[in-house]
Amino acid sequence: MSKMELEINFLYQKLSEDSTEDDLYQTMYKFLNYLDNKGYYSLLSKQKLMEYANKVDKTIWTKKIAMVFGTILKSIKNIYQPNTLYFNNYSDTETNVYGMEFVNHDIINFKKIVTGGTHILMLSSEGSLYSMGSSSFGQLGQGSELSKSTNLLRIENLPKIKYSAAGFAYNCVISEEGYIYSWGAGENGRLGLGDTENINIPVKVTSDVKFKSVACGSTFTVALSTDHELYSWGSGSATGHVENKDYLSPKKIKNFEGRLFQKVSIGPGSYHTLALSASGKLFTWGHNRCGQLGIGNNIGEIENKEEFYIRIPRIVNKCMVGNKLVDISNFKIIDITTGWGHSMFLTSTGIVFTVGRNCKEQLGYSKDICMINGRNITYFPYFKMVEFLEKYTITKIFAGGVHSVVLTQDNRLILWGDTDNLFDNDIIEEIIYPYNMEPVYITKQYNNLSDVHLGNRCMCIINGN
Repeated sequence: MSKMELEINFLYQKLSEDSTEDDLYQTMYKFLNYLDNKGYYSLLSKQKLMEYANKVDKTIWTKKIAMVFGTILKSIKNIYQPNTLYFNNYSDTETNVYGMEFVNHDIINFKKIVTGGTHILMLSSEGSLYSMGSSSFGQLGQGSELSKSTNLLRIENLPKIKYSAAGFAYNCVISEEGYIYSWGAGENGRLGLGDTENINIPVKVTSDVKFKSVACGSTFTVALSTDHELYSWGSGSATGHVENKDYLSPKKIKNFEGRLFQKVSIGPGSYHTLALSASGKLFTWGHNRCGQLGIGNNIGEIENKEEFYIRIPRIVNKCMVGNKLVDISNFKIIDITTGWGHSMFLTSTGIVFTVGRNCKEQLGYSKDICMINGRNITYFPYFKMVEFLEKYTITKIFAGGVHSVVLTQDNRLILWGDTDNLFDNDIIEEIIYPYNMEPVYITKQYNNLSDVHLGNRCMCIINGN
């Protein structure tokens, strides 16, 4: 029997055995806490809950108990399946990395592209990995003699890969078996290999834990296990751990003990993290100079104020609709993404919210409503609804260095922010001009969009034919 099965069976049993109103009240709140922590992955059954509730002594089933029980039933009803967040896998693809083009034909079929500061990783549909760009820290994974490559090279000595992520000058990938391999810059322990050395070939990270996804920043890494728990390593100010020290190997984030997650995001070369729990709660931590954590300010912790870091994860409670500050619980969050200095989330009804750095209007609203930090950078400290997107139904979101992209329900991409040299004009179907903003570009309809990735200064699209 699994740990989660033991936990829920204990609660069922406790519910039927409680003999006082106070005990029953406490048990009800334990059910609510269980749902909040486990969300969609919980094993709580409405039918079984009702079955055990019928065994409760009716003399202690007061109005107060009934109200809490009603809240539990409502919470069960509101649990939703996490968004798949993946595109379809097409057998034939045309890959556009703007500023550069590859037409794969029948040679290599790519399904995912990720970019670091000066390098690219491309994952084929067969699970092979290819790299190109700078290898000043060994980030191409090709060995010691190669400093850069303008050709796409296969990375040897890797098992079949199911997931890939690139940090500023390093990479982490996950094998089909769930194990992480890393290489590139090793400072602060960001590779998770137990030291701070640079590595120029992939090395397996020693861990008993199996992983489903991983996100790489500039100096730290966060990974989601197959048990839906968060682990991190690297620079102590950004890992989410209690102690402010570098972590050289994967460590479970203690503040999230018992809480399960569906997605984690770190922007290209970024220093902050967004994590979406299984119950739809949004947590943020890390660098906050531009208010990119969405907690209403741009300062750090008291002892770390000058460095603008929030080391311990915070839950986001508020967001803005128009000029009104509202509870974020009014919305079901289904997707998150982070840029270099800004963050985004998407709701179940297709509404987009953005926060953080807005120097190129990458937030989707005018700089005129923003604040200015000590480095003369415009920013906004609360997640705010992007109003010009209201007439579109958005299904996916992407954040880059200083630009943002969304995918509409009819398979068009909408681009804004610093989009200079990011696309060929022939893919654009319409240009719109939201109030007080630079132009926003809408592409032609894609038939089989397979992947979109935004880097610091690039946009990558894989379109299935």
